[in-house]
Amino acid sequence: NRPMEAVKYLNNCSARQIGQVRYFTYYADAYMMLGKYEWALAKLDAVPAGKLKKKKSLKAVMRRKASCCRNLNRYADELECYDVLLKNNYHPEKYYYQRGRVKVRILEVSPYIASANDALHHAYGTEESFIKSIFEDLDRALQYGNEFGAEILSYKGACYFYQKKYKAALEAFYQSQQQKNLANNLVYLGLYHYQEKAFGQAKQYFTECLDAEADND
Repeated sequence: NRPMEAVKYLNNCSARQIGQVRYFTYYADAYMMLGKYEWALAKLDAVPAGKLKKKKSLKAVMRRKASCCRNLNRYADELECYDVLLKNNYHPEKYYYQRGRVKVRILEVSPYIASANDALHHAYGTEESFIKSIFEDLDRALQYGNEFGAEILSYKGACYFYQKKYKAALEAFYQSQQQKNLANNLVYLGLYHYQEKAFGQAKQYFTECLDAEADND
């Protein structure tokens, strides 16, 4: 947790060490901790292509790239990082779920952030097609196992919510909540009751949400 010290040591690495993937990922980690996401991306882009033949190295680089792109509101590029991971068949059960989760976040912020709206329409054309692709990713994740079952139900509920299919959304949130106490469920239940002007219930859900995950933005 001392990124400037990390950079100092990295600058003194030998030529052999500089040629390793972890040299670039450690450098990127330090820059990300400093909030220098463009610098971190530049380091990750400098990894020689030949070094990414191992799936473990590819994962280390692409996950960091995705994080940088998210923090820079480069949503199309963030999705592309997950496309690369899935193309290389690296833990598809995990990355189909994560790509679906990223798409839900893009859906949430698309009315407010132009780059998110662009990412939504660029490859999928319409919001309806984009939401359909979310369900496809989440269902593919479930085909590999139920490790993320509660989370997937929750994100499906969010999609129904944005489609104004509130009955289906509420059912998904309640089913998810029975499996796992998730802030995502509670905040959407709060939003639903807020829209219905049931402010007392909305406040209760929002309070429970903060109690469940106090550090969740």
